[in-house]
Amino acid sequence: MKSPTEVLLLEVDAGDKHLILEWARAGILPNFASPLERGLVGHTMAPRGFLVGSIWPSFYTGVSPARHGIHSLAMLRPGTYEVAHLPTGEHVKREPFWNLLSRAGKRVAVFDIPLSGISEGLNGIQTVEWGSHDENYGFRAWPASLKGEIKSRFGLHPLEGSCNRDHRTPADFIQLRNALIRGVQQKAELPCHYLKQGGWQFFAQVFTESHCVGHQCWHLHDAGHPGHEPDAVRVTGIRSRTSMSPSMPRSAGFSPRWVPRPR
Repeated sequence: MKSPTEVLLLEVDAGDKHLILEWARAGILPNFASPLERGLVGHTMAPRGFLVGSIWPSFYTGVSPARHGIHSLAMLRPGTYEVAHLPTGEHVKREPFWNLLSRAGKRVAVFDIPLSGISEGLNGIQTVEWGSHDENYGFRAWPASLKGEIKSRFGLHPLEGSCNRDHRTPADFIQLRNALIRGVQQKAELPCHYLKQGGWQFFAQVFTESHCVGHQCWHLHDAGHPGHEPDAVRVTGIRSRTSMSPSMPRSAGFSPRWVPRPR
């Protein structure tokens, strides 16, 4: 029998820390509450001045945007004044740490770490964008046969393409909610299947459904948001901020609709 996984990384992309802690304490998120109660817990925050698209490359390379070269999802094309979307996997100037582990003989499994590319020749398995908020390439895998295996066993993620969309109706929000819940369930089944194979020195799975919720649903959650839609809240069952702890700070999350800021 193969040895158990040595290091397991499970990440909730763009998950709101205050909501997770509040709901864990309230018993709504028991799977979060258990490690918070039994484990060693530390609080972190994103480095100031890092723009959208630079955090994940900084995480997996261990260096700042000044060294890995990814300052934003959209950047000036080198040598021009043209703003372009430059796929991260091809333009990041430092290797992800799992490449180093692989070359050191460690067996790794890396599932859906955002804004990364496929590491061909990896000692293990990898997917990018089976289910992802930010897409560079669409679903890819290493080895190539893994893509067909996952599609056959688990299917595709219920939410195809970007979840960002304007002017959703209440029915649209129900459809989005159901697709994201199914996506989380499938994304839990997938790593559990490969974890059972054992023998991993490093295993990672990122859940990006929370990123979609933050962009699309914060104005439903926060009753004080200028774009709040009570009708959509009523039919979707999304918890309003007014029912939460009054000490909880207001998030700077995005709204699916542009709302002018007061001057």
